[in-house]
Amino acid sequence: MCRRFDRGLTRQSQHEPNRIFIEPATILRMLSWLGGQVHEDRELPLAPGDYKVTPGERWIVTCLKTNATIYSGIGPVDVLRERLTA
Repeated sequence: MCRRFDRGLTRQSQHEPNRIFIEPATILRMLSWLGGQVHEDRELPLAPGDYKVTPGERWIVTCLKTNATIYSGIGPVDVLRERLTA
């Protein structure tokens, strides 16, 4: 069982149904059209290992579970696990 909770995913354990785990979100980090050190982040629904980044003239990010193209554009891009802030 998964559902969105503020800045991460909450998941109930099958073995401990009263315990809730908060997982950090996965983000796609892209360069901004503003250039320099400016970047844009886009939240992704799956874990970082569920995406493949292919560099080239156009960088392509593919979801390995659905084979859908998530991003195709200028690079570099990264798929990262967001750090939870306390």
